[in-house]
Amino acid sequence: MLVRARYVRWLAAAVVAASALAGCGDDSSSNTPYAKRTISDEQQVQLVIADFYGAGRTKICDSLSSGALEALGGHSACLQSKAKPVATDYNVQSVRFDDTGDAIAVVRVAGKPVQFTLVREDGDYKVSKPLPPGS
Repeated sequence: MLVRARYVRWLAAAVVAASALAGCGDDSSSNTPYAKRTISDEQQVQLVIADFYGAGRTKICDSLSSGALEALGGHSACLQSKAKPVATDYNVQSVRFDDTGDAIAVVRVAGKPVQFTLVREDGDYKVSKPLPPGS
C-alpha cells in the first residue's frame, strides 16, 4: 500500500508539472520567457543610425527609407553618390515614437543636435530624414 501511495503522489506531481509547462510553448503572440526574443525598437533605431554614420556607403544606402532613396535617384544612385561615413563621434540622445509608429531621434554630432525621422518599412526602421551628407 505504501508503494502505491508514493506512486500516486509522484504521478499527481508529474501531471501538475506537465500542465504548468504546457503553457510555455513558442506562441508568438505570448510574452513568455520562451518566446522568440527580438531587439527593442529603440535599439533598432540606434543600430540604423550607426549604419547611417559610420559603416560605409552600402550600409548608408541600406539604412535609408524608400522615399529617401527615391529622392537620391534610387539605391544604385545612392551607391554611386559621394555619400560617405561622416561621423565617428556621435551620440543618440533621445528616441521617441509618434502615434504612427515613426521614430524621432535626436543625435548630437560634432556638438550640434541633428533630428532624424525614421519610418517603418517591412518591419525595419529606415532613415527618411536627413539625407546623407555629400549625396
